[in-house]
Amino acid sequence: MSAFILQQTHITALVRYAICGHNGTYLQSSGPISWYHNDGRRSCITTETAQRVGQILVDENYRSVNYRYQETEQPYTYEYKPNPMRVWKPVEIIKACNCYDYQACETEGYKNSEAHDIVHRIRELAILLLPGYDEAKTWDISE
Repeated sequence: MSAFILQQTHITALVRYAICGHNGTYLQSSGPISWYHNDGRRSCITTETAQRVGQILVDENYRSVNYRYQETEQPYTYEYKPNPMRVWKPVEIIKACNCYDYQACETEGYKNSEAHDIVHRIRELAILLLPGYDEAKTWDISE
């Protein structure tokens, strides 16, 4: 499979899920998804930072594809325009995160990038919101 540039709709699905979760309402109980930069600064995904976060993801995707195919294409300007009628299931977002990782992993620095941290945190949220996760009795396996 070859690497390709993800459409804005893919990036928006990830960013909106980070803000709203799987039921399309704002995640207030757990607070916004956050991550720490290599220099110790903390960032989070909110409606106010959605545009910037989406652009980070787009830029890393372009860096990867350009590196892979030895091109110099410039990233498109990301615009956060979510479709409030579209609600994503946690498993769909997990797959979308895996797709993003595949499209953005070509550079050596991807694993240490801000984009990688963002997608990792979105995937973690989707896992926590999987149906049955809270009801599962096992936290640690001792037998």
